[in-house]
Amino acid sequence: MADPSQNSSPGPTGSTPPSWSNPLSDSPAPAAPKANPIPNFPSIPYPSDSDKKIREAAEKVNHPDVIQMLDNIKNNLFGNAEKIELIAQGWASNTSMVDSRTEIQHATENLSGYWSGPAYNQYSAYAADVTGAFDTDQSAIAAMGTTLGNCVSIVYNTYAAIVRFIGNTAADLVNAAANVLITLIPGVGELEASNALQATIDILTGFIRNCTDLLSSAVEQFGQYKGTAIGFTASAAGFKQLTPLPDQIGNPSSWHVNPAG
Repeated sequence: MADPSQNSSPGPTGSTPPSWSNPLSDSPAPAAPKANPIPNFPSIPYPSDSDKKIREAAEKVNHPDVIQMLDNIKNNLFGNAEKIELIAQGWASNTSMVDSRTEIQHATENLSGYWSGPAYNQYSAYAADVTGAFDTDQSAIAAMGTTLGNCVSIVYNTYAAIVRFIGNTAADLVNAAANVLITLIPGVGELEASNALQATIDILTGFIRNCTDLLSSAVEQFGQYKGTAIGFTASAAGFKQLTPLPDQIGNPSSWHVNPAG
């Protein structure tokens, strides 16, 4: 936008037009509102000792599905959730649109105390159009951060629940192993031994079932958020393109200095 202070503009007799920078420096711009934070999640250590106990029990009763499930959990489930968390934080904390909107609004309000005329009117209308576009675009930016944050929450919550399953399953297997040892005592029958081994198999089968149910639920939630994210992508593609500045704004004679009060 042309700077009216670089050109002569008519003013009332006895008044001195203020410099262009004066209206913008009277007071600091108001602080932008804080973005909705995405919670920071601590890293969850993998329960290696419990994992080992479950693997040993699965090998003894020839239950390879358990080992495959553990491998999938350990190597793939958590993925790179911490990186996604950082990306979510970046989207959620991005206030560039809000900051720009605040600066334009503050400048417009200050200009109104010093300037009028066709150029100022066009500038005010143009500023209103720009700030409206910023509001829409900021909503799309914040929504993307929220969606990514929800996805991170699913990963952490699912991972934490499965870690609990691993720990509880290992503890149950320790108890089952103690029962197996009891069956080795002379006088304890084959039925008791068979029941103890079956208990181990049941524990491992229950572990598979619980983990599968939890992972399936997480996949369903991811699908919902993925659909939402597609909608946000469409919104981002529709970011409003700003029109060029109206011609009158660059015309010094269209800026009129308000009479001194």
